[in-house]
Amino acid sequence: MKKIGLIIALLLAGVWLYQAPKDSCIVRRAAFDVGSAGIRMKVADINVCTDSLKRILSEDQAKIDFKELFEKSKGIFPQSTLDQAKKTFWDFKAKAKGLGVEEGNYAGVATSVFRDAKNASQFFQSIYSDLGIKIQVIAQKDEAILGLYSAMTKVPNKQLIVWDIGGGSMQITSLRDGKILFFGGKLAAISFRDRVLKEIKKAKSGSPNPLSAVEIEVAVRIAEKDGLMSVPAEVKEEIKIANGVVYGVGSVHGFSIKDQIHKTEYGPEDVLSVLEQQADKTDEQIGGKYASTDVSNLALVLGYMRALNIKKVRVLDANNAEGILISRTLWATR
Repeated sequence: MKKIGLIIALLLAGVWLYQAPKDSCIVRRAAFDVGSAGIRMKVADINVCTDSLKRILSEDQAKIDFKELFEKSKGIFPQSTLDQAKKTFWDFKAKAKGLGVEEGNYAGVATSVFRDAKNASQFFQSIYSDLGIKIQVIAQKDEAILGLYSAMTKVPNKQLIVWDIGGGSMQITSLRDGKILFFGGKLAAISFRDRVLKEIKKAKSGSPNPLSAVEIEVAVRIAEKDGLMSVPAEVKEEIKIANGVVYGVGSVHGFSIKDQIHKTEYGPEDVLSVLEQQADKTDEQIGGKYASTDVSNLALVLGYMRALNIKKVRVLDANNAEGILISRTLWATR
């Protein structure tokens, strides 16, 4: 029995040695992206000597309607929401620890709605003291730069435009010849859905679906007008220089639009075609946990594509997590 126990111990040690990074430059990290619609975690090996992503071992996400619950509670998160979030952090960390992430290698950012929540800072302090996960609430410009970094882990290009749409905010970031231009907007999955509800359906809550063909066109025009009026001329010029090609990151491009269009590269005609198919459908007919925002997401994206003359969106399997993983600043201050 002792011999069998020794063999099992050696086998387990072998698995651990296989999992653990062997290069002194390689560090295993768990990055957390806390947005308006939930929490994401990515576990990956990072080359800290070159600030590059070596490989992703695990990706997890949990849906929590932070923005909706925040607005209902008038500027604070209900304790039940914080309890749910804390349990999610605990579960995610347990998984990351099982993958070999050591203490001190857990960090992340919180965006959009957390910039305004009165009890966000206190909550994240408790997450750090209880779980050892350092979450920083960041400004929208920093969020845009993280999105750019995330895209660059997939497309090592010195000239690109990144379009990031999440639950509560939108960023369009341009990199050309080392110069970064940035636009930060407030229209995103949840905020645009709510605007469609208010302006088209004359409702305060719930889902805007079903949307008729006429209502969809009105929603597209709302988004198009916002894009025409809000996005600076220099950002529009960068899109023109790039021949109308942008890289899409974040949940709206990476999940909602891609899953409806079934393409990782799409133009305005693709979005319009699917929008027409989604007309008059209920949430149940659309299906999925995010059905209430799927149709309005299509309208938002089409409106902005028209406003900014975006001819092609190339979707990258990336969100803030990749940028978090390779950010020296976030890990230096953990």
